[in-house]
Amino acid sequence: MKKIFLLLAMVAVITVSFPLTVFAVDMAEGATPSGIAFSELEGFIDDFAEGFIGTETVGAAVAVVQNGELIFNKAYGDAIVGERQAGIDDVWEWGSVTKLLIWTSAFQLVEQGKLDLNADIRQYLPQDFVRKLRFDTPITFYNLMHHNAGWEDRYTDLFHSDPAKVRSLEESLRAAEPNQIFEPGAVMAYSNYGTGLAGFIIERLSGEAFSDYVNNHIFKPLGMNDTSIHPTQADNPDISARRDQIVGYTLAGEVFVPVNNERLYIGIYPAGSVIGTSTDAAKFITALLDDAAPLFNNPATQAEMLMTSHWFGASNPVPFPGIAHGFWENITTVRTLGHGGNTLSFSAKLVFSPDTGFGVVVLTNQAGEERFCSVLVSELFGEYAPELDTGGFPDAQDFAGVYGNQRRSHTGFTKIMQSFVVFEAEDENTLLYEGVKFRQVSPYVFQYSEGDENLDIGTVCFDVKDGAVIRVSMMYGDLLPASRLDIAFVYSGFAMAGIGGLYAVVSAILLLIGIIKRKRRKTKSCLVQKLNIALCLSLLLTVVNNVILIIRAFSLTAAYTSLRAHFIINIAYAVFVPVCVGLMIWKRKEMLKKSRVFCVFSIVCSVIFAVFLCVWEFFC
Repeated sequence: MKKIFLLLAMVAVITVSFPLTVFAVDMAEGATPSGIAFSELEGFIDDFAEGFIGTETVGAAVAVVQNGELIFNKAYGDAIVGERQAGIDDVWEWGSVTKLLIWTSAFQLVEQGKLDLNADIRQYLPQDFVRKLRFDTPITFYNLMHHNAGWEDRYTDLFHSDPAKVRSLEESLRAAEPNQIFEPGAVMAYSNYGTGLAGFIIERLSGEAFSDYVNNHIFKPLGMNDTSIHPTQADNPDISARRDQIVGYTLAGEVFVPVNNERLYIGIYPAGSVIGTSTDAAKFITALLDDAAPLFNNPATQAEMLMTSHWFGASNPVPFPGIAHGFWENITTVRTLGHGGNTLSFSAKLVFSPDTGFGVVVLTNQAGEERFCSVLVSELFGEYAPELDTGGFPDAQDFAGVYGNQRRSHTGFTKIMQSFVVFEAEDENTLLYEGVKFRQVSPYVFQYSEGDENLDIGTVCFDVKDGAVIRVSMMYGDLLPASRLDIAFVYSGFAMAGIGGLYAVVSAILLLIGIIKRKRRKTKSCLVQKLNIALCLSLLLTVVNNVILIIRAFSLTAAYTSLRAHFIINIAYAVFVPVCVGLMIWKRKEMLKKSRVFCVFSIVCSVIFAVFLCVWEFFC
């Protein structure tokens, strides 16, 4: 009877405390990889959260697992500011953490002999499914896992604000196909399209919709009943209703602001559509750390999946990070695997150490929230801090320079969103990037040292050939050396756009003043003046057209076909300018002396803007 009474008492205590915190193992034993005793873990995380929640972070859920057991699970802050506190039964968006389900599913099919990671993926796809390939080199599933199939980034045909507009995965991929820019294997550029395509291959090989496959072969075996992967939550409607009970925010100064249209529905949903509880996310980590988990028939399959399959940069040695079949690798006090995720409204991080059996889930209802996620993970795993003799390392000055980010659009008007990374040498073993310090911890390899913790870059690896840097490998994308011509081209584009935009406004004001004066004096305009008016008004219309085009294109919910009207206006402008300018030059003798300067400026600025539209492909 005493044993039964004691058991009931324990159950009662666990039941009462469950909504706030879950401890499933003896917390008196063991410690995190960074050395925090499990008995002190709750107090440590509580103190850590206190420094963020309500000031930098709205709400969060944190789950910790060790050796197949959930040892901590707690929510902090608000689900809805001023209305409801967050709880562990709340659901949170995973964002790109969802991609880990793709690679897990792929290895299940590898185990069954249905998928060859080295095969040309076209043998698994409908004929001519990928139509914008530039190279004959086959794309393999490894290329999809390593984000080096060569595709550029895209900004249209990705999301929908109305769930009724979500198409099938196949239709979404056809609409969102980007151009292939690099030969497979040459350059790593994080690709949502590539991962979505991997999900479609799983769909084709399994004979099940990808959402059904994940539910049947991952969620159900692991008891993840409070998680949905379908873009509209059709696989678990209860999750959709619970998602309405939590709001996503951004931090504007010191105020948390609800995100406008915070619920977006992603068409290529294997890339980032999961919504679920921290408890379920912890179940997934636990399975990845457990050889006996029901994800694979043979433990060796899971062990192979978690082995490094790609290293960043050919120059760096094996101990430094890369990718383990789609799982991002990082070196803390121990080797860790995982993924971060961001949506329009939420941020997430899932990290685990196969060697120690320790794993962490951090979920927040805040867009672009990096500090709470990244710093907490760093605190629990500890920072990699080797004792090094740096005397034989190459000089950091050898790596200083300007590099172009390759995770971007390379074709069409969206290529204007190019960015450059500037590395400066602080001393012989330290590089600076936007005020952040990276210390050289191995030849050609620099580790984050100090600075802006929002910058989610752990390691920077330089690939050197014949004494020159040919590539810089960072998480989510490679950088390539940028020449002075590259930089001049980009900044000249901004200058041309600025000249056109500024003159469009100035000329509109001057035209208005001129019209008022002529009305008062009751004078008529000559043909050249009328052409000048037409030229200036067409410039103003086209500038406004392209401002709207850019806003729409980067709204996340735009369909490419919806932008064609903007392209037609740009084409009409590009045809009209030379015709109008030609007539003005032909009739230049009719030009009044006092209006010559105005007309010349109009011609020059209009031509500059037309050239800008042509060079930067504002027609497609």
